[in-house]
Amino acid sequence: MTIRTNCQHLQSGRTRTLPFRLLAALLASSIALAANMALLSIAGAAHIITGQGGLLRLFATMIQHLAASLRLIDGLRNLQLPSQSIFHIATGLAMAVAHALIIEPRLPGRPFSKGLVYGTVVWCFNAFLVLPLIGEGIAGSRNVNTVGLIVFAIAHMTFFLALSMLYGALCSGRGKRFVSC
Repeated sequence: MTIRTNCQHLQSGRTRTLPFRLLAALLASSIALAANMALLSIAGAAHIITGQGGLLRLFATMIQHLAASLRLIDGLRNLQLPSQSIFHIATGLAMAVAHALIIEPRLPGRPFSKGLVYGTVVWCFNAFLVLPLIGEGIAGSRNVNTVGLIVFAIAHMTFFLALSMLYGALCSGRGKRFVSC
């Protein structure tokens, strides 16, 4: 019998159910989001601009253009957007579900390396696609200085590393060790 190294199968060969994996992802993401949002709040209190909110602005622009072309709304003033915090939480939860169902089972290695890869790919997507599309430049360079970029990268990677390691710990069944499950 072969032993898989993902959360669907434990070292003993027992299978984790989909509801368990989703619950583990939501719990891990709740803690990871709290850490991420705390770091971003501290940065905001220190008047450090981190360029957060780019994805919400991109979605709002895309929806506005689509709705205007379909004559559903008359400009942005009629488009009700969720608050940045609500959008941030929803995006974090979606990232956690994607991690549990798609990313974690396919990436080799331990939770730390999986989180590092996942976080790096998402950061590159944001830095090289999302932010340039909304006119912020690469990695938000038009409005974010080096300190802001570093703080954003730390807060961003904190989320992905915490998510992956907590999810790995919850799925491993070993409690104290952060091992791949």
